[in-house]
Amino acid sequence: MNRYLPLKKGDKISIITPAGAITAMQAEQVQKNVAELDLIPVFSDSLMHKFGYFSGTIQQRLEELYEAFENPETKLILCARGGFGTTTLLKSIDYERIAKNPKPIVGMSDITALLLTLHARANVPAYHGIVGISEFTSYTKTGFRSVLMSEAHNININSYQFNSEIALYQSFTIVSGKANGKLIGGNLSLLTSLLGTPFDTDWAGKIVFIEDVNEAPYAIDRMLTQLFNAGKFENVAAVIFGVFAGCEPRDEQSFTLPEVLTRLFSGFGVPVVYGFSFGHIVNQAIFPIDAQADFDTVTFSLSIKDSI
Repeated sequence: MNRYLPLKKGDKISIITPAGAITAMQAEQVQKNVAELDLIPVFSDSLMHKFGYFSGTIQQRLEELYEAFENPETKLILCARGGFGTTTLLKSIDYERIAKNPKPIVGMSDITALLLTLHARANVPAYHGIVGISEFTSYTKTGFRSVLMSEAHNININSYQFNSEIALYQSFTIVSGKANGKLIGGNLSLLTSLLGTPFDTDWAGKIVFIEDVNEAPYAIDRMLTQLFNAGKFENVAAVIFGVFAGCEPRDEQSFTLPEVLTRLFSGFGVPVVYGFSFGHIVNQAIFPIDAQADFDTVTFSLSIKDSI
């Protein structure tokens, strides 16, 4: 594992809101969730701030971010929720300041942009999977402990097997095979929003994981097509789609999401699957950004050779 981990029972972790605000009830949920991991949450004084749909002004959110990285008592940073807002911070972050104390950070959804950029520009260990208000199921807590609280150098991440009749929760393979590469990815909307900016990331040779929520199939089609047109899928090692909850057709003329993905990726030269257990769902896997991994479509599992 990386030199900042593993966490131990009783360790303190910083809770921040770099995007959307949280309510008092959600703050209580975060406290409960963190306690179930045998960790101690440290909330900033600005946690309950609100500024429209943000959790604060850009400067307020930056100060909260710096405070979390520079707090010598906390071992990890957990983002309380997503929403919208991290892309508004990217041009203003002092990456050299953060690089002096690059402790691990965990998040998902809108936090995708922050995870990828902090890792690339400040060598921050970044983990995609949960936010503080997520539902911490047994699967999620086991995965968190395996990735972030274990001294093991090799970790197997098996997808949760959903017992659901909902089509979007049913996994399937588009292109079978095995792959090896470093992990990169996150929320589709955020990955698309980084295109054409200095904060876009290189996917060549990597296992790309992608999720989104509450988007119509045509919108998923449009964003994936934009990524194809931008050359993002050229020379990737594999593509792993999470569970796209709420992405059902909005009308009878629409393709379904499985039809969209099959049309776009059939005949693709590397493994492609849908339905790995990450995204805006319960039972979320934790993926270390840039960790070397093996993926097998038969076992539907990732083997993390080492963390970042």
